[in-house]
Amino acid sequence: MSSPYEAIVNNSGAFITLVNRDYVYEFANEPYCRNLNRSQNEVVGKSVGELWGEEVFRRSIKRHLDVCFAGQESHENGRFRFGDGLRDIKVSYYPYFDGGGITHAMVFSQDVTTVARLESKIMDLEYKDRVTGLFNRNSFDVVLEMEIDKAQRSRPDDGRVLMILSLENFGQVSAQHGHAIADIIMESISMKVKNELGSSDHLFRLDGAELAVLLTEPRSRSGIAAVAEGIVDCATFPYRYRKALIDIGCHIGIAVFPTDAGAKEPLVACALTALESAKSEGNPYSFFERKSYETTARTNRIRAELKKAIVDSGFEPYLQPIVDGEGRIAGAEALIRWNHSDLGPIPPSSFVPIAEESDDILAIGRWMLFRIIEFLKRNRDRIGSRYISVNLSAKEFSKTGLVEHIGRVLRDEGLSTKLLKIEITESSMLDDFDRAVLKIAELKDEGIETMIDDFGTGYSSLSYLKKLPASVIKIDKTFVDGIVEDETERNFLAGVVGLFRILGKRSVAEGVETEEQFSVLKELGVDLFQGYLFSKPLPLDGYLALLESEGVRNAETDEQAISLIPSQIA
Repeated sequence: MSSPYEAIVNNSGAFITLVNRDYVYEFANEPYCRNLNRSQNEVVGKSVGELWGEEVFRRSIKRHLDVCFAGQESHENGRFRFGDGLRDIKVSYYPYFDGGGITHAMVFSQDVTTVARLESKIMDLEYKDRVTGLFNRNSFDVVLEMEIDKAQRSRPDDGRVLMILSLENFGQVSAQHGHAIADIIMESISMKVKNELGSSDHLFRLDGAELAVLLTEPRSRSGIAAVAEGIVDCATFPYRYRKALIDIGCHIGIAVFPTDAGAKEPLVACALTALESAKSEGNPYSFFERKSYETTARTNRIRAELKKAIVDSGFEPYLQPIVDGEGRIAGAEALIRWNHSDLGPIPPSSFVPIAEESDDILAIGRWMLFRIIEFLKRNRDRIGSRYISVNLSAKEFSKTGLVEHIGRVLRDEGLSTKLLKIEITESSMLDDFDRAVLKIAELKDEGIETMIDDFGTGYSSLSYLKKLPASVIKIDKTFVDGIVEDETERNFLAGVVGLFRILGKRSVAEGVETEEQFSVLKELGVDLFQGYLFSKPLPLDGYLALLESEGVRNAETDEQAISLIPSQIA
């Protein structure tokens, strides 16, 4: 090699050598020799076997050189003892032609140790959790798919068990004691959980307070339950920090492959369904049950379709008449209905709790209020003085500016405030009773009456009742069902209705279904009545048709009204 080219090669950052067909070095650049802690004279003229050892030469290097001498390039990445330590080296072998034939192999080697370390760190960041060192969600996806594939190729009873763990109250730990303490507790819990597992089982941290366990050895249901119980015990062990006791709750959802699902995504969905069941039922762990899965799937479908129904006006307002003791319509309660094209009729009890999880309930409430006010305005001559009551959720009722908004809308539309009443449940007053009282008083000042719905189902206390400025109390159906047969229930309700009268409040009995109930309730002094005995909830046109079907005296005025005495009910 001429000196100008040799100078270039010697100043290269790569290790460059030239090996002849006898596997002897004929050239080695200075970086190569320097990193081997040898001079060029100690390398050139030596065989590759002499320099690297015969075992390494025959096991690895020789075959690459032979490929090269046959006219092909060859490449490898490996870890070699280079000088004083092990290094990650990328080696490329190229045929060297001279005089028309291949006479040598030119070998280029690059030290990629730093790059390899960086790649390893990047892999750790991508596939491992920073706090616990556990595999993360990316690893979870890969390992779960791999284990399912292994199980499918194994004996029939070689299943896998997926557990998804939710650590409760963990967000509060971060908020109260800082992220550093939360990280220490998470690391401690992870170590304890890992000790509960077998050597071939896997533990992952999916995200903040969610872990996953993959059991790879066959276990009976009781054996799986024993593992779950052990995990719960160690995950919920209390911690003490600066005299504060830190309690971590734990729920586990369990799904079994292939019993519950035969692929990765469905298996995860089954475990998540079981986790939701454990949380809702207050159990430390729950196995997947098909019925729960179907219920959860329907709930998720409803949740997904809810916003679309709001945008596309998929809801419809219905009205159920409220009558006086003569069966004359005094007003109606507005009820929302949703008839989905695929799911069929969806009762409010199914979609309202879902809507209350987000601000969707506010959008539904605004839509319902708009539709009822629009209906009152368009049909004021046909409705007369009869009112319509609209239900407000706890979130709607607590919203700032509610009273002003309702009053302003009624005034803008030229409607009497007596035509609209607001219904709230006892539960909507749970968080802040005093604030609820203030808001009911503000509504009253606007001329809008408030009705307390479902009285007696949870919050009621007679001491609170006298503080409520609500003018109407609706008696829940559970108090009505037994009054005909049970004298004790009848006497109890008589006392409650009597108290209402003393406090200057009117009463509405809900769920009236028989003439006998209607008769007893009238004797007890109940003012108004609602139930299927008089009418089921009707679409708006149906309600108008009912108002016009037959005229008698109006319940509040001398205008014509409708009598829904039981004998007229079809």
